[in-house]
Amino acid sequence: IKEESKKSINGKVWYVIITPDYDAGGMSFHNEIYFTLSTTNKHLYYIEAYVSNNTSEKKTKYLRESIEYIINSADLYKVNE
Repeated sequence: IKEESKKSINGKVWYVIITPDYDAGGMSFHNEIYFTLSTTNKHLYYIEAYVSNNTSEKKTKYLRESIEYIINSADLYKVNE
């Protein structure tokens, strides 16, 4: 784990884990994984994003805002057990 943080999106707390950088296809990437618990704390939900380390600061800001938009708009469904 390279970095951990927590943020509130649409009133729900999300835990963010950022993985160390790795190379793939000649480019450098890291993963950003967003976790949250259901209101009953019985189910864990996550969204994972693969982020290029070679993008500009403006594109990175757009990507993070896009992730937050998706999380904000998402309906979290439980996977059948």
